[in-house]
Amino acid sequence: MIAAELLTQQKRRCRAGWRQQILLLAILAPFSWPARAATATTCPKEPNGMGVFLPWYVYPDTAAYSALAAYGPRCAIHAIVTGDASGPPRTNLATYITEFKRLADSGIRLYGYVHTLSDVATHTARPLSAVQADIAAWYGPGLAELLTGVFLDEVDPALSNAKAWDYYSQLAEAVQARGGRVVFNPGTQIACSLARLSDVYVRFEDYAADWAPGLGAGLRCDCAAQSSCAALLHGLAPAAAGAAATAAAVARIVSQADARSFSYVFVTDRVMPDPWDGLPSYFAALMDTVAPVRNKQSPPPSPPKPPSPSPSPSPSPSPSSKPSPSPSPSPSPSPSPSPSPSPSPSPSPSPSPSPSPSPSSKPSPSPSPTPGPGASGGIWRPTGPLRWQWQLSGDNFRPLLRSRPQVVDVDVDNVEQLLQQAAEVGVSRQDFKLICYFSAGTYEPARAAADLSQRQVSWPDLEKAAAAAAAAAGLSVGAGGGAKPGPLYLQSMDPPFGEELWLSVDLDSTQQLLLEKVMIPRMQYAAARGCDGVELDNVDAYDNVPPASFKSVTPAQRPARGVTPQAQLAFNAALLDAAHGLGLSAGLKNALDLLGRSFADGRRVSDAYDWFLNERCWEFNECDAYGDNIGWPASVMAVEYCDSVRRFGAAGSQGVLRPDCVCPLANAFVGAAGNATLSHLIKTVDLQALGLDCRAYCAAPGVNCVPPAGGKVARCKEPKSVKDVCPRYGITGAKSPAAPGAPPPAGGGNKRKPPRRRASEYDFRVWRGHE
Repeated sequence: MIAAELLTQQKRRCRAGWRQQILLLAILAPFSWPARAATATTCPKEPNGMGVFLPWYVYPDTAAYSALAAYGPRCAIHAIVTGDASGPPRTNLATYITEFKRLADSGIRLYGYVHTLSDVATHTARPLSAVQADIAAWYGPGLAELLTGVFLDEVDPALSNAKAWDYYSQLAEAVQARGGRVVFNPGTQIACSLARLSDVYVRFEDYAADWAPGLGAGLRCDCAAQSSCAALLHGLAPAAAGAAATAAAVARIVSQADARSFSYVFVTDRVMPDPWDGLPSYFAALMDTVAPVRNKQSPPPSPPKPPSPSPSPSPSPSPSSKPSPSPSPSPSPSPSPSPSPSPSPSPSPSPSPSPSPSPSSKPSPSPSPTPGPGASGGIWRPTGPLRWQWQLSGDNFRPLLRSRPQVVDVDVDNVEQLLQQAAEVGVSRQDFKLICYFSAGTYEPARAAADLSQRQVSWPDLEKAAAAAAAAAGLSVGAGGGAKPGPLYLQSMDPPFGEELWLSVDLDSTQQLLLEKVMIPRMQYAAARGCDGVELDNVDAYDNVPPASFKSVTPAQRPARGVTPQAQLAFNAALLDAAHGLGLSAGLKNALDLLGRSFADGRRVSDAYDWFLNERCWEFNECDAYGDNIGWPASVMAVEYCDSVRRFGAAGSQGVLRPDCVCPLANAFVGAAGNATLSHLIKTVDLQALGLDCRAYCAAPGVNCVPPAGGKVARCKEPKSVKDVCPRYGITGAKSPAAPGAPPPAGGGNKRKPPRRRASEYDFRVWRGHE
């Protein structure tokens, strides 16, 4: 408490100068500042593994700053810097800029320190305008280009003179509007709704002696799905047994932090009241533990290999009541300033463009393990669990973006809107992998206008071309135009997606036409907008419009209609190769029966695809298909629907699953060979709004995730009379959900069809009926 009072008193002495600081920066604006060195190291906004978050409250001293800068090229250090009075530099500005630049040029990411409380004891916030002025000063001449973001200290959810969420959201927006990242310091647990405003929040700031008891009480990154976490420990004395024992103790803390989903850690032997005024005596051991080699910058990816089979598209050019916080020292007003993160809270998962997200549930992705079979150079091929979000309907992506997923999956025609909103909320495109959705197996009326205006694809012209190609091949497949079955369309999809039409991929001529005129232009469009991969929907026509569905067609057509497994595999292989030829990653969606098959050229389906996406595998008890058939550590992004019965009816659904029961099953799933990993969301069928991430949900305070007895997922199902458990778990969708069986509104509804299911779980014996 004494240290906290000293902190408050020291900061009060410094407050009157913020207006003068703005004036000073305005006066100095015409002068030029030293430019960033041409040889400066550029590190990703988040390290590729565990990072170091270092409060660096040290007066500009070349020797001290050079010692820290020597570790910069490891691309693991994020440092909080301050001027001489708990905020932006107010005197000796040129000296500060010179030394800050030394750190930035070495690869260290810098965050300017700003305090937010005027009285810690009474939870009184500083005037909003004063804090915003400090933020503006950090982005003044000479400083702005050196900063990655702003560190907001003393984040307090129990403000006595303001609503915490409103207050801190305005501060976060002030930083994000300048292109900066936001770091909150509550120093303890806070609500995830507040944490999600930040990119990183300090979940633990305290004495090292309190770390182990905290772990025993359940300390972890509570809001890992919303924001990255940092842990700051001070007062860890070197071990009496020597350097090796000290290094082991440091490594143990780093490992514990990593296991509890922290993304950053810092440990020092320096003690109160100024633990952040220099490097710890064992800093080299800390860095060798956190970033010996693996956090160095990765080489650029090699160019993608061209596709081998037809088609061979030419890639189009891409554009490029909270616990008491620990006492926190303030910066001294003298030459050794030392503000400290005090009472106060996101991830940018920031996978850089080349590395894949790591097999870890923590926000910071690590480098991917060795790619599985079938990987091509430069093509994203993720492994392990992923924090992902999937939104194919609606036009507000801000909640999704603020959750800081590692992977975002949206409709290909909504990418520009997504990226515009990402810029609005301060999320960099480099912070996530982008999957772009379109249906490869059906005609979508809602997409026809964009096909024509953006990709010069005319569906009326395609109907004529398909009829001409069929006639030229001597086929008798019905009249031209929109006939069903006909040369372009087979039949309508089942409700509630009856406006879509299954495409005639049972005909070789139509397959080739669709690939050249529709699918490849869509992929080129996706690549040009920076998509990392494509979600190719409805590639399971064999299971929805098989030959058995057309036995009663009169007059009989030649050849007999319906999609066989062989025809589906041929079409899917061409789609996959076209995507890879454009440098795009491609996933297999649903189509579980294909996992054990091979393409005509001998490639195993389970090896050739880069990732997998599934709907309702727990509901239909088929998740084991991934573990049984995938022989590499593949990522399976999956979803269960909390309103399944309401939207599909009892005949189309096995029942809704309780998240607190099915999520622990999904989180613990590992394939039979220790391979495939499931990353599950719980969503509404309309695929709007933010999905509930199973790992984050089960890790949240107060949530009791209990797997069903014996691991039997059937015990997670609500009675059939319960058609929708979404409201019970706070899972939202469209404001006005459609009635059961109603088609989605044109242009704004659900754009994919959940898989048709057999009564039993997946069974590869069904292939005998098709061969």
